[in-house]
Amino acid sequence: MPVPAAVRPPYSDRFSLDGAGGANVYELGIIRTFDFSAALRRQSVVAKRLGARYNEVYVKGAPEAIRELCFSDTIPRDFDRTLLEYTNHGYRVIALAGKSLKMSWPKLQRLKRDAVEQDLIFLGFLVFENKLKPTTAPVLDELRGAKIRQIMCTGDNVLTAISVGRECRMVPEDMRVFVPRLIRRKEVVPMPTATANSADEGSCGNSNGGSGNSSSGDVRAMVVWEDSSDEMRILDPYTLEPRLATSQVKERLVTSDVAETSEEMERQQQHYFNWLHNYTDVDMSLATSGDYCVAVTGEVFRYMMDEAPDMTIGRMLMRAAIYARMSPDEKAELVERLQVIGYCTGFCGDGANDCGALRAADVGL
Repeated sequence: MPVPAAVRPPYSDRFSLDGAGGANVYELGIIRTFDFSAALRRQSVVAKRLGARYNEVYVKGAPEAIRELCFSDTIPRDFDRTLLEYTNHGYRVIALAGKSLKMSWPKLQRLKRDAVEQDLIFLGFLVFENKLKPTTAPVLDELRGAKIRQIMCTGDNVLTAISVGRECRMVPEDMRVFVPRLIRRKEVVPMPTATANSADEGSCGNSNGGSGNSSSGDVRAMVVWEDSSDEMRILDPYTLEPRLATSQVKERLVTSDVAETSEEMERQQQHYFNWLHNYTDVDMSLATSGDYCVAVTGEVFRYMMDEAPDMTIGRMLMRAAIYARMSPDEKAELVERLQVIGYCTGFCGDGANDCGALRAADVGL
């Protein structure tokens, strides 16, 4: 029978011992651990305090992933606003959740991960700052002067990545950045972020689009590109051409990222395209200057690779300055895709999740 590890936090005298059953030492037994999964974007632990009657589950991970596992009434009303505020200022944000678990030791050892990481109570955000090294911006300036294109590829939140990109001058302050939203059917299982190939059918935003696998009556998802700082500016989902709205975007765009049925998905898509063609014009000044880029999330990258027309994929690869929430496999696939369109690609990474991309690159550091 496995023996649990026991840990005693430093400065444990600062912790409250309420509910510890009279024990005067703050000590935790680690019953089960579920390691971080790039696909799930979270990790968890089952622990028990010395003298306590119940086990406790603690989960940490990407805020958008943790939110889906929590009871809705435990999510604060300002969840999105607070997350947006921190990520817009370049902070990294991890969400924390937990619950009590009354279960015997043998049953805990047989418990599946999904059963542990569900019906959680949201506990809060863990916010921290990873400051740039003093040499980062000058090195990027030198690379830019040598006409070497730079792309950020990270597992962080997309808004955090944009903020850091501006701070290190990878994204100029006056450049507009468009961020995607993937609108999908509820009954369609979300596309895995760690799988390179998918047999799902769908389109880039039109029931006739896609890369050969779409069927006209089965609209599974679509991508909406929105300016990160100006709701009046969007991109055409096929050509990625900048367009300027002649009416308020929020009055016309779909308001939910999930459609309940296929019919609702098709209705939302038609509604969006009617608005796009009737209430927006080509932004000639931005299209002429070319002072815009896109920030791609891992979820959208996977969808585009599997479903979008080759023309749209090529334009996205040429316009993207930031790739966020990317899994290890997606990082490697990005390198390979850039090589296919003619780039000699270098990749710089310092984590285990960068190994695939480092191997795939022409130069890996």
